[in-house]
Amino acid sequence: MKSSFRIVTFSIIIALVAIFSWQIYWLIGLYSSIKQETNTNINVALEAVDRKELSYRMSIVAKDESKKKVKDRSIQVHDSSGSDRKKVRVNIHFDMAMLDRIMKNVQGSIHIAIDSIYPVNVHVYDSLLIKECHDKGLRLDVYAVDFTNLKTHRIIHYQSKKESLKGKERVTYINKSGYYRYDVYITPMMKIVLWRMAGILAATLLIVILLGIAFWYLIHVILQQRTLEEMKDDFTNNMTHELKTPIAVAYAANDALLNFGADMDADKRKRYLTISKEQMQNLSGLVEHILSMSMERRKTFTLQCEDISLKELIAHIVEQYSIDQSIKISMKVAPDDLTVYADRTHLRNVIGNLVDNAVKYSGEDKRIEIAAYSKDDSVYIKVTDNGVGITTEQQQHIFDKFYRVPTGNLQTVRGYGIGLFYVKTIAEKHGGTISVKSTQGKGSAFILKLPKNKD
Repeated sequence: MKSSFRIVTFSIIIALVAIFSWQIYWLIGLYSSIKQETNTNINVALEAVDRKELSYRMSIVAKDESKKKVKDRSIQVHDSSGSDRKKVRVNIHFDMAMLDRIMKNVQGSIHIAIDSIYPVNVHVYDSLLIKECHDKGLRLDVYAVDFTNLKTHRIIHYQSKKESLKGKERVTYINKSGYYRYDVYITPMMKIVLWRMAGILAATLLIVILLGIAFWYLIHVILQQRTLEEMKDDFTNNMTHELKTPIAVAYAANDALLNFGADMDADKRKRYLTISKEQMQNLSGLVEHILSMSMERRKTFTLQCEDISLKELIAHIVEQYSIDQSIKISMKVAPDDLTVYADRTHLRNVIGNLVDNAVKYSGEDKRIEIAAYSKDDSVYIKVTDNGVGITTEQQQHIFDKFYRVPTGNLQTVRGYGIGLFYVKTIAEKHGGTISVKSTQGKGSAFILKLPKNKD
């Protein structure tokens, strides 16, 4: 079991590590790919904005010319022969539609002409850049733009957001004329890429969490199975010993009566018969516990409830234990006619179980008190002993199935750890509770709380 558990655990761990490693490798590759694509899209956006901003300036120049009502521009040229200067009229018509169609091819030449006439409009450039990035699905902010004239080395700094540029991503673009270099400060590239990967990262995180929970649950179940196997082994060993002891004692007493003439001595006969009876009662109690636990597991298990006189029921239990002179049991039921609506057989077993535990875990001077009283709409049955007590840590587990309090040197204390579990189960079946108050070395008090009447 241990070796198979290790194999299963290590196999699961190796499989999970392999899956997580592959997922991380795939995410790193995806990150690099999206980063490269994003960087390309940003450069395409910068180029498109440069073209649109140039078109904007061209339209401004055209409007200025219209206002002056000038449709022509005179250009003087000299012939090569050195003759007199002639005036040549050259018509330059600004057809904006045609300009847009040919701009990609002649953008450099146009930049050279326009940049010398009308400088870059930083406000328009910033607005166009933000709009272009959003149109391309790039969720980013433009914080500032540095326009550097590469001829004069003059820098125009335009900052649209009042934030520190430290840690911001800087993207550089040189326009077609070669006059200007644009240094654009935008949202850090990592933040942009991670935002684009948000859906994939969320799905991956969800898968990791689900796998982690599944792995934890699997290990938890396996550990529970191991614990259950160990408890079953302990239960089998303890139960076997518990069943063998009364059988062996009763067999020896009967054998003495049959084969060794003990039946001729009245005192011996009575003593041996009493021993046999006690051991048969003990054996019957053990079997009854096992059968009760078996019944409790069935879905068809039902309680046969009736009104029970607690004074009568407890008195019968006290009488059984009063045969042993070393056990001093006192009972107090208030009022005398106190009744409870419960299953007689199971309630007797529950109280008997509590008394039996009190006897087992007390010293030579066994003093046990059984009290029954009514409070509000509940009936309380309290069994108090002067035994070894139970530690706070042990009190958290004593009602667990198969759990037994360590007895140290008390080798005579035997059991198989289902008595108090049975008590708790039957109490809950009745709609009640069982609790314990104990001080180590001073004794324990078990309090059974049950509904007084039928609901």
